[in-house]
Amino acid sequence: MADAKAIKSLVDSLATSQDDTSLTDFALVCKGQKHNVHRLILAFHSPVLAKAVKGDFKEANERQIDLLDDEPLCVKALVCYFYTLRYTVPDTNDLDGPLTPGHHVKMCIIAHKYDIQPLKRLAVAAFMAAAKKDSAIRELADAAALAYEVAGATEEIRKNIIDLGIDRNLLSSSNPSLLGQVLVDFPELARDYAQAVEGQLATLKRAQAKVRDGEKCLQRDEALTDFVIVCADRKWNVHRVVLGLHSPVLAKAITGAFRESAVREMHLAEHDPDCVDALIDYAYKLEYPLPRIGVDRDNDDNLNSLSLHVKVCILADKYDIPHLKTIAIKNFEAEIDVVAVENLPAAAELAYDASPATEQIRKKIVTFGMDRKLLSTADDTGLAAMMVNIPGFTKDYAQALEIRLKQQNVAEDNNEKRYTCPSCRHSYVAYMPLQYGSSTFACYWCEQSITGDAWEKARVAVNKRESGAD
Repeated sequence: MADAKAIKSLVDSLATSQDDTSLTDFALVCKGQKHNVHRLILAFHSPVLAKAVKGDFKEANERQIDLLDDEPLCVKALVCYFYTLRYTVPDTNDLDGPLTPGHHVKMCIIAHKYDIQPLKRLAVAAFMAAAKKDSAIRELADAAALAYEVAGATEEIRKNIIDLGIDRNLLSSSNPSLLGQVLVDFPELARDYAQAVEGQLATLKRAQAKVRDGEKCLQRDEALTDFVIVCADRKWNVHRVVLGLHSPVLAKAITGAFRESAVREMHLAEHDPDCVDALIDYAYKLEYPLPRIGVDRDNDDNLNSLSLHVKVCILADKYDIPHLKTIAIKNFEAEIDVVAVENLPAAAELAYDASPATEQIRKKIVTFGMDRKLLSTADDTGLAAMMVNIPGFTKDYAQALEIRLKQQNVAEDNNEKRYTCPSCRHSYVAYMPLQYGSSTFACYWCEQSITGDAWEKARVAVNKRESGAD
């Protein structure tokens, strides 16, 4: 095995020989800059250059290669590498000094072209180090354009650009990177970027699935659970650490100087068992599914699905579990449009009994009732009767209706006029064509079709001239 000192001495001598032009026998020229080199050194590093300097080519005869397509600074770094085995530029030891990420891409392309694999690896490594710096973010778009102009040579750099772009969210509008424009100019980059994002999403979903499966296994493993939740005639074997991670309130109860901590058991008698089941589901899965009460949820006498989400919201607020509360609200909003309307009064009563924990749900109930006109005389949902028993609901509903009426009661403009329906007597601003005739227009409230002439007679006078007053 060669002595390390001998190898270092040989490399140092090689570096010194670069400056001794009396022994050089070849030249590399790039845009006015000439570098005197040795054919032996070129042939040693590159099989491509070896053929050029030895074969029956113009370059061999003229003892010179003109690198017209390359960057002068990159050619300078190339010659430096030939003699020092280092990827740098003379007069500086800082790879990131004059060499930008774009230069590293160009160097990678040059090394690939002349089949100098060690130099290519150095250029890729230098690019990866430089691109991670915040100061290089603006230059990354130019580097990406260079990398995607040459197929095959820059595969590793392309991958690094995409990974860095995803990690830094460089496609966001608030980011100073111009990477988005490069995606437009290079569809191949857009494709690779999309595939990479899709791959990361798939990996994340698989990881989340493994976590959920692992948590399910933990929950089922009676030997590992160390706490019991009891509600009515049901029990759940759980882990104190899992409960404590989600709820600071439960954490104090199961670890402090309380009975629950001593007996390793907590009774939640004030809650519905299905509601507690949703809590345990969330603790281990970070969600709870919508179908919880059985096939015919809407006709369940004890708890309909809307009421379940209200109760879960109340429970989450009580035990300070904000994310579970958010999920309960979203589940309520998702189901209110699809379940039987008859279930709404029970859910509304629960929501108004637990103010302010259910503020968002109460707003949704009011908006839903107005949109569906649930207080009309034909409605039998029980919502109107509930107003008598819950003054808070009545107040919120009235205030919301007043706001909506003000929004509709806009200033009359051109053909927008105020009308009073001859059938239901509701008054509102509406648009009618200038020529009414026998065309019919349906009332917004009662949906009764009425002729244009009849609407014209029902138009409300808005000033003294129209009313005929003096």
